[in-house]
Amino acid sequence: MNVYGTEEIVAITSAAIAFISMLITIVLFYFNYRQVSNLNNVSLNSKYFEKIFDKHLIDLIPNTRKYIRFQNDKLVDTSKLVDELSKLRVDALYFKYSNKEFYSSIKVLPKK
Repeated sequence: MNVYGTEEIVAITSAAIAFISMLITIVLFYFNYRQVSNLNNVSLNSKYFEKIFDKHLIDLIPNTRKYIRFQNDKLVDTSKLVDELSKLRVDALYFKYSNKEFYSSIKVLPKK
């Protein structure tokens, strides 16, 4: 003999489906929030990368590179390039706190 009637079984099934649906919604919201947050971080960091590195990589470093020359089978007049790389390293200090892994990879640039 069945303790629950058809109406009770339908009500319990509906409640279980609603609960499962609510859990799925919460989990999907959480993952969507993390994804959007990561995308915003990437977008923000790309603006900083662009602002900091474009002037160095597109203009300043190529201009200082033109002073380098060979003399007696050795590179000479590299001081301007080394200075510019040092400036790049100083300008990148923002990443020491926001992206430590990236900063440690550029930390090998020549120091003054």
